[in-house]
Amino acid sequence: MAIAALGFARLLQTVSKFYCCPLYVPQNVSTLKRLLHLGSFALSSMIPLARNLAWKPDVVVTVVPTLFTRLNAQLFAALSGAKSVLHIQDYELDAMLGLGLGGAVFFAYGSVY
Repeated sequence: MAIAALGFARLLQTVSKFYCCPLYVPQNVSTLKRLLHLGSFALSSMIPLARNLAWKPDVVVTVVPTLFTRLNAQLFAALSGAKSVLHIQDYELDAMLGLGLGGAVFFAYGSVY
C-alpha cells in the first residue's frame, strides 16, 4: 500500500519540506480517546522521521503541542547528530485538565507543577 494511501503527504515549499501524518481524531472526546489522539500522531510521525535518518539537519525543532512527539524528535536529533530545540506554546496536559478530562490527581503528580 502506498504511503499516500495511508494519509501521509509531503508538501514542498520554497525552502522547507513539511510532512503530513495521519492521526486518530475522536468524534466524542474522553481522556482515553484524547491520549489515543495524541499517541496516534506520535506513532505516525515516526515513519517520516525514520525515512529521513540519512538527512543531517543542523537543528530539530519540536513545537508543543504535541509533547508526545518530543521523544521522537529527540531520538531523531541524537541519531542524526543535530541539536534539538523545544518550543512550548501550550501544555496539552494542562489543557486536558482545564477541560475536565482526566483525573486531576493522576496528572497533577505527573506533570510540571
